[in-house]
Amino acid sequence: LDMHVGAQEPNVILCSSAMSACEQFEQWWRTINILHSMQRQVVWLNIVSGSAVISACEKRSCWQNAVNAFDGLHKRNSVPDVVAYSAVVSACENGGQWVGALQLLLGMCCSSVDPDLQAWCANLSACEKVGQWDSALSLLQSMQLQRHAPDIIAWTAVTGACRRMDAWAKILQVQHDMWLRGVGVHAVLERTALNSFECWSSRGEAPAALDRTL
Repeated sequence: LDMHVGAQEPNVILCSSAMSACEQFEQWWRTINILHSMQRQVVWLNIVSGSAVISACEKRSCWQNAVNAFDGLHKRNSVPDVVAYSAVVSACENGGQWVGALQLLLGMCCSSVDPDLQAWCANLSACEKVGQWDSALSLLQSMQLQRHAPDIIAWTAVTGACRRMDAWAKILQVQHDMWLRGVGVHAVLERTALNSFECWSSRGEAPAALDRTL
């Protein structure tokens, strides 16, 4: 893609429009190529081009490039919106950077940007992948305090984090919370709960565990 038009050098508006078009048609590699062209021509990112780059890096699982583009927005005094935040959080999740994802979520909460469901779920999934069940439970509680209703993806991620670390009592607690909130339990979660009960039964711990949970 040639960003030069006649004798004119590429500018941020032209580059941003081209990046947005590439993102719309899911041609993330073209977005990255335009970014490299901008860097060679010393054309700075704005919120449109920055968000497109972050989204492209998310799809390519290049979390470091996504974070660099996000930091570039701050350096140019461009305030990231919820789309940019959610994209970089998802990139960190895909890259296994659960601490970075949590820091970004905290940054959203401390700014005027209200985290959306994608940002919350990406953080929960990041915690699930590394078995950070205590952080996942804290996130779930914070999510509800922020008046965001967890969806099945969020509940599944929390349950998965607990299962990864054999926190069986917490799994039943989560499923009990789902029942109290009228959330339908997915078949996968039902099997996880059954495994929890079977695990306790083999140790003779099931009755006491259920008393603590219910």
